[in-house]
Amino acid sequence: MRLEQLTYVVTIADCCSISKAAKKLYVTQPALSNALRDLEKELNFPVFYRNAQGVSLTEKGEELYRIAKSIQGDLEQIRRLSAKGYHADKLTIAAAPLVCCYTFFETMDSIRIAFPELTLSISELRPRQMERALSGGVVDIGLCGYPVSRRKKFSELAVQLDLERESLARWPFAAFLPPRHPLAEKPVVSLEQLKDEPIICFEDYETSGAQAYGIQAAATFSDRAGIKDAVSHGKGCALLPLSMALDDVYFECDKIKVVPLKETSLLHVDLVYRRSKTMTEEETAILEIIRNYVRKADARLNRQFLKARKQATGSSVWLPY
Repeated sequence: MRLEQLTYVVTIADCCSISKAAKKLYVTQPALSNALRDLEKELNFPVFYRNAQGVSLTEKGEELYRIAKSIQGDLEQIRRLSAKGYHADKLTIAAAPLVCCYTFFETMDSIRIAFPELTLSISELRPRQMERALSGGVVDIGLCGYPVSRRKKFSELAVQLDLERESLARWPFAAFLPPRHPLAEKPVVSLEQLKDEPIICFEDYETSGAQAYGIQAAATFSDRAGIKDAVSHGKGCALLPLSMALDDVYFECDKIKVVPLKETSLLHVDLVYRRSKTMTEEETAILEIIRNYVRKADARLNRQFLKARKQATGSSVWLPY
């Protein structure tokens, strides 16, 4: 029997569904069903009743659930007792696609150099997926990015899920344009100038403020590579955070032109982790590595793009739209 199997039992019971539990645990439903069958075979009794509406605990399953919950609590108490002496051998970091740009790879290198024995896993998750994964213990640390229009919603969700949030930066959006686009050589562009352009964006992403100018998505993609490839081939323009231009091969090879917006929405960048979790030495150090990464990216954005915007608008700061 493994602790992982006990976590599965607790999650399935809380969700009353194997499929919902699989989504929360970020494992496939067949893998979760197989793990449960293996556990029931080992225990020699059924843990759940299965029916069309979902699953429910058997009498012995309810007793197992109470024991598993108690074990989870005991483990957390042990970690609190060991405090600084508690080490991690595996760590999962989740980053939102709008934040997990090329410069983030430098952070991965820094972590591997500092902790060569640590098994590091990086996942790209949307903010809502990330916060659920953090709450369920599937992810240890999250680097979240969301527009101002969603700030209140995610703040409320963080409180509900007992998550700690640190505001690290506010990155402005920019227009990512085909290299021969008429606006490509401008120091800044406005949303008004883009209102008749075909806009390409993430399939579940809204750009705050764009709708006021009648800007609608002409095409959507699930990943940033698809968006940039479409833009580089002249299929439309994209509104993305300026951070996505840092060390980007499309931008450096002039396959895409990146122009700051005159009136801009801001991407809020937050560091997220469980409030009640005892941080290991590795996690504490990695949190600081990520903070430094965001600070450096922020400084590079200001050096690279702020000068042009200041000359065109007279503003030396990124203003929320």
